[in-house]
Amino acid sequence: MKIHVLKLKLRKLHKYLGFTFSFFILYLTITGLLLTYPQTFNIDKIHVGNQFILKKYNMEGYEDVYQLNNDKNEIILIKKSIYINNNFLDNIEENILSLVYIDKNDLFYVVTDFNIYIYELEKKAGNLKILNTYSIKNSKNIIKAGKDRLSDQIIFGSDSINYILKENNILKNQDINKSVDISWFNINLAKKKISRKYLKIHQGDGVQMLRIITELHNGRFFGSIYTLILFISSLSLIFLTLSSFIFATNIFKNKK
Repeated sequence: MKIHVLKLKLRKLHKYLGFTFSFFILYLTITGLLLTYPQTFNIDKIHVGNQFILKKYNMEGYEDVYQLNNDKNEIILIKKSIYINNNFLDNIEENILSLVYIDKNDLFYVVTDFNIYIYELEKKAGNLKILNTYSIKNSKNIIKAGKDRLSDQIIFGSDSINYILKENNILKNQDINKSVDISWFNINLAKKKISRKYLKIHQGDGVQMLRIITELHNGRFFGSIYTLILFISSLSLIFLTLSSFIFATNIFKNKK
């Protein structure tokens, strides 16, 4: 193949590759510049709390925050983590069905599919401390919990029968002749303002911008296909640099 034909094809390839990968080369340049000077652009201090970003990094969002209604205390459930009035209480791996907090005697009850957990708490300087915890088997298929509005007696309910917790933590059928006004506690999706506050307590301000930019730069943010495209773009940049050098030296020789 003649030299001038080869040069012509090389120029065409240079033009088409440059046009095809120009966006990705610019993308790599900008993200690389940000990563080179993270403190200058403050990307090491900025955090992103966008719900899409949080889910992308397997963090909890608004739809993962639940609140216990009908209670003067803020009782929050984030996945398996329980919070009371801004204080972390415990993680429970079982499926949580209901929660009850009796602040008069600082007892907290957690009903799950398999157990009923009872926490003895202590308040110190506005914080809650666990003094003791024990559990009883949920042998009665308890699915909800509440309390008598008048006596604060804890009531546990299955599909058709209500129970009270007697001494030695034994569940007994509630006396059907006794008239009680039961306030059942329901776990509902928390309001966004509450969710935002407890998500910050639970997992901080969000995802650090430096981490996001790093994964944008290497392509992992969008997946393996985009990573491959950026890899090819990097190779094309090497070719564009070398071909530009060849063209420049040829022009210099022609002028000479």
